[in-house]
Amino acid sequence: MPISFELPQLAALFVLWLVVVAGYAIVQRRRHQFALRYASVSLAHSPRRGRAWRRHLPAFLFLASLALLLAGLMKPTVWTREPSDEAMVIVALDVSASMWATDLYPNRMEAAKAAAQLFVQTLPEKMRIGVVSFSETSYLNQVPTTNRDDIQKALAKLQPRSGTAIGNGLLTSLDALYGGMGGELPLTSRGEYAPAVIVLLTDGENTDGPPPLEIVPQAVEHGVRVYTIGVGTPNATTVQVGSAMLRARLDEETLKEIARVTDAKYYNASNEQDLRAVYEKLTTQLVTRLQPQDISFLFTAAAFFFGVLAMMLSVVWSNRLP
Repeated sequence: MPISFELPQLAALFVLWLVVVAGYAIVQRRRHQFALRYASVSLAHSPRRGRAWRRHLPAFLFLASLALLLAGLMKPTVWTREPSDEAMVIVALDVSASMWATDLYPNRMEAAKAAAQLFVQTLPEKMRIGVVSFSETSYLNQVPTTNRDDIQKALAKLQPRSGTAIGNGLLTSLDALYGGMGGELPLTSRGEYAPAVIVLLTDGENTDGPPPLEIVPQAVEHGVRVYTIGVGTPNATTVQVGSAMLRARLDEETLKEIARVTDAKYYNASNEQDLRAVYEKLTTQLVTRLQPQDISFLFTAAAFFFGVLAMMLSVVWSNRLP
């Protein structure tokens, strides 16, 4: 965790600290020369000389205390990640035909919508939320907004169609973020994140449009994390949709890779309770921002400790203050 200083110009005060160190060294050198000049040979070779470090330790502790105080005056800070309520989240939902499957109650589509609506309710009021759906193509159902009623209505209107265009869903989600940010989502370095994320849920594999992993680099270069939620099983299964039978397979490997590359997480939901639990976890780890944390008090506390310890040792060992 790198440390920065709000008042680095005060580092000039360490010149005075160096003067004190130099002064102490000069005094000790003169004292040593004086002792050699007037002490007897037997005293010069006394075993007590082996404990000379005890005489210097209080002074070293005092100098350390002074250095820490000077560093504290420079206002040291560390940068930590804290939840951001002034951010943007795009909820991207698969609306392919397999979402009619009834292995989740009452079906995958309704369970996903209910969980997403609950998720929206738990997010901070200042956070803007957009809704994207994708089937054979993708749609921006709701531009990012803080109006929870509009978001809930957009989610409630979603109905399954055909096809699964995960790549298009990612593209539309990124476009929604760019538009919400005024087209000014900057490029970021690795490990830095934009105040925006995508939460993508699907129960299948990409069948239309560009491959999802070809779109992911656009998210990475702008620091957009993509949390992925998989519904169903990676094994090919037959799901009943009304009177028809559909073959469905969850492409879990692609979803895991999308999350990994964007420094996010992948979750699997096998039932509606799992789905709600996933969204509950997401509310605590979605969008964060770097905030400076003042740690001057740590330097001051350490300086006080070293100063008190220096005085105690000096009094006990030498019966004087350092």
